[in-house]
Amino acid sequence: MTISSMVATFLAGNLISHFASIEGYQVAFILAFMAGMTSTAFFLQVKEPKVAATAPGAGAFSLRSMLQTVTEDQAFRSYVIFGLIWNLAVGVGGPYFSLFMVQGLKATPNDVAIMTIAGSLAALPALRLFGHLSDTWGARKVMLVTGLVLPLMPFAWILARIPLHGTLINIPASMLWAGFNLASFNFLLTKAPSEKRARYAALFSGGRRPHQRHRHLPGEPDSAALGLLPHFCPLRHRSSHRDSLLQV
Repeated sequence: MTISSMVATFLAGNLISHFASIEGYQVAFILAFMAGMTSTAFFLQVKEPKVAATAPGAGAFSLRSMLQTVTEDQAFRSYVIFGLIWNLAVGVGGPYFSLFMVQGLKATPNDVAIMTIAGSLAALPALRLFGHLSDTWGARKVMLVTGLVLPLMPFAWILARIPLHGTLINIPASMLWAGFNLASFNFLLTKAPSEKRARYAALFSGGRRPHQRHRHLPGEPDSAALGLLPHFCPLRHRSSHRDSLLQV
């Protein structure tokens, strides 16, 4: 999956640069839609194995059972709250690094693609490293170490002057993110009871969704006065966002 993602990113970057207009993005979106439908067609051929029948009502996934799971398990409740706050913090600035590359560092779509591919390549050996550390130290300790360093990485963008600097910053950041995501998933699996593992995973993932659409808004007023660099916040108008991507 990582290799196919890197190839797609490279091709999309070249395609957008070739058109040098909004049509490049439109073509990329159309091709992405076609690829998604093709993958869905193959997935439909995968047959789900039959599961043992259970008594009616046993393990039912209802609103009451969801609330009961969160209220009864204090450790899981704290973990869900952690995920909510962490995801909100990431969402405030995360989507705008590429925009800062284009606006602040005058990067081309190819530069953004190279930064993304470099991060994906760096994550591959990091998964092996942090997988071993997770087995040795435990998932919680790996999450603590990577979670303490990751919030410091955006400060490196203060020193960025050319697109290459963005790529160099993204490499260690992607390695840390690979370790954090691996450890957080492993931590969830180890803490969830085996008979409720699917429910715990669904609650943890679903609990972070409701605020994702609006998580980018808290820093928006500051961006008008301070720009993208201090907060990596969005532009006020979609048209200005589009024009900034075209002026490369």
